Amino acid sequence: MLAELLLRLRRECRGREHALKAPALAALLGISTRQLRELAREARREGHPVCADAAGYYYAATDQEYQHLRASLRSRAFDMVMTCRMLDQKWPQHREPVQTAIFQEVPCAKT
Repeated sequence: MLAELLLRLRRECRGREHALKAPALAALLGISTRQLRELAREARREGHPVCADAAGYYYAATDQEYQHLRASLRSRAFDMVMTCRMLDQKWPQHREPVQTAIFQEVPCAKT
């Protein structure tokens, strides 16, 4: 399916002006939009410049489109790192205190 996505993007969606919206592209491929997002991520991880923005999905055709893709990915990565830092910082105040009493040995009743 990845090969089919890449073939279609290279042939029909090269450059932002030829972008296809996610529902239309997913329908052409016979997959869900979620599967499309996963395939696009896989393609990028293999080094293919698959772009997705308000125009839709397309294969980068210019340096400007490639730089836009790169900036978008870096921005999302930075946002995730900052979110993790804040969660790490705030976690101690949200953590429940350890209940040590339940771990103490309770004497058995004699019958």
